[in-house]
Amino acid sequence: MQYKRKSDLLTEGSKGDEKSSEATKRSPLRLLLASLQLGLEDFASSRNHSLGFMETRASYLRIRTTLLSGFMSLIFILWIPLDYQLLDGGTADNFAKLRIALAATLITLSLLAWIWHDFMRSFLTLLGVVLVLNVFYLTAQYLLQDNASGMALFGYNLFPFIFIALLPIFPLTLIEGLSLALITLVAVCIKHLQFGTFSNFIAIRDIWFLMVLVAIASWAQFAQLNMLLRLYRQATIDPLTNLLNRRKLLESIFTARKKAEQLHQGLAILIFDLDRFKRVNDTYGHISGDKVLKSFAAILTKNLRSTDIIGRFGGEEFLVCLPDTPVEAALTLAERIRMACEQASVQTSNKDIISFTTCVGVTTAEQGEDIEVLLERVDVALYKAKEQGRNRVMLAEQPS
Repeated sequence: MQYKRKSDLLTEGSKGDEKSSEATKRSPLRLLLASLQLGLEDFASSRNHSLGFMETRASYLRIRTTLLSGFMSLIFILWIPLDYQLLDGGTADNFAKLRIALAATLITLSLLAWIWHDFMRSFLTLLGVVLVLNVFYLTAQYLLQDNASGMALFGYNLFPFIFIALLPIFPLTLIEGLSLALITLVAVCIKHLQFGTFSNFIAIRDIWFLMVLVAIASWAQFAQLNMLLRLYRQATIDPLTNLLNRRKLLESIFTARKKAEQLHQGLAILIFDLDRFKRVNDTYGHISGDKVLKSFAAILTKNLRSTDIIGRFGGEEFLVCLPDTPVEAALTLAERIRMACEQASVQTSNKDIISFTTCVGVTTAEQGEDIEVLLERVDVALYKAKEQGRNRVMLAEQPS
């Protein structure tokens, strides 16, 4: 299996984590501008978002889409008696059928949103909800064109503005939010073309007001996404190495293990321990020891794929999970990282040069095996590597 260089993102952060540390050395104005730039990069698209954060966003999106579609389906049904008060019998009957059909569609989307856990399908479900609501808006405008009181038309004319106002409840990037808003803007344009009012003041007013609401909604989404990113990084990222912390690491490995079993794929686990790291701290100080840990984290990040799970297990121990990876590829990767450590060095503030090596334990998961058993087995292999002289890779004995 070919291992490609990991993206410039560290495993569960974004480019912002590395750049922001550089920015702290600049002037306050440059720091502010750098922070704003990084925030805008994170908000513009999900390209710089880690897999873990995408899973977190998917969870938020799934729950809120389910609640929104369920709530709107209920509103559609409860509004039917009011239509019979405001509209004539034939039009009210048509609206009742339309509302029941769209409510059933929204309930289906609500169930799909609850079942699907990945971000893309969660977003597509939300896209479906927005499309359904705009289809209802256009159909209602067509049915009411020649047969409705001013009060009824006023209520339905508010629909596009309500749709845009709902967007800030979802943690969306700028591209995602604008794509949903564009659907509503297109629906409003179609409505004015249908009524022959596209070139008059009413259309200009509606489109201008919608664009102002889109700008406000985008700002609210930016604030929400930025806050969510900060909280996520604080909760899941080791601040020294910018890798996963222990809690998130184990959670991600558990998820990867479950997915591997569902897809009948292999799963390899590597555990690394820096040799005689305590001696580094005692000789050169903890600041220099931190530099060694950062250097080792960079070596891991450089040699792993973006789909691999990597984190700080504790102290100078690091754990790596390799989805869909046979044992031969895992051993090759472990040896490559071990050799990279041999060639690496760190310079202290006193111009001293620190070299370091690592021991590596390697194993692959057995079908139906508990995570605890898997980690215990690879840990045994690590200690065997230490007993045999350190700076080596040791394959764990698979259970018979």
